[in-house]
Amino acid sequence: INFGDAGDSNIGRIRYDHGANAMTFLTNTAERIRLLSSGGITFNGDTAAANALDDYEEGTFTPVLRYANNNYSASTAEGRYIKIGRLVYYSAAITVSNAAVSGDGSALDVAGMPYTIENNSPTGHARGICTLQYFTGGSTILNTVVYGEINTSNVVLLKLYNNGNSWTSIPSSEFYRSDNNNNVFITGCYFAN
Repeated sequence: INFGDAGDSNIGRIRYDHGANAMTFLTNTAERIRLLSSGGITFNGDTAAANALDDYEEGTFTPVLRYANNNYSASTAEGRYIKIGRLVYYSAAITVSNAAVSGDGSALDVAGMPYTIENNSPTGHARGICTLQYFTGGSTILNTVVYGEINTSNVVLLKLYNNGNSWTSIPSSEFYRSDNNNNVFITGCYFAN
């Protein structure tokens, strides 16, 4: 299908390329979008399947805050994600109703991420930030983050001291709160398998 005027009879086109089995869309006589027969969309004349945008999804997931593979009880656990190709962007909020359950040193993690984290160090690891409403890690903490466990759907909560030491897991004892209520907020991204 050609679109044009008296000066340019085919300035815009929609065409089917039988050789490549692809649908193309042109503006100003240049290809802008190609629908590949193998699935996916490429842009501006690119024909490589590896460069195709082949997935877009938005959804929800239920994050689970854990210590030593035991689940905290959550009165609220809500997560949202957007997946573009293999890149997953996530955001979640968890309100724990039994923060006094564990005062031991077990590492905190969040299970139930929407897709398995890619096994490709270091680019596959999930990275992001986390905020704990009540955190007893002390004033020497510079940063708190999440870091993905490859080939799982879990992210570990980590802290960095302001003295430059390496990242260490946030223990459940620093999340402990005697009145039981505490909140965790995480956001970040990772590549899915």
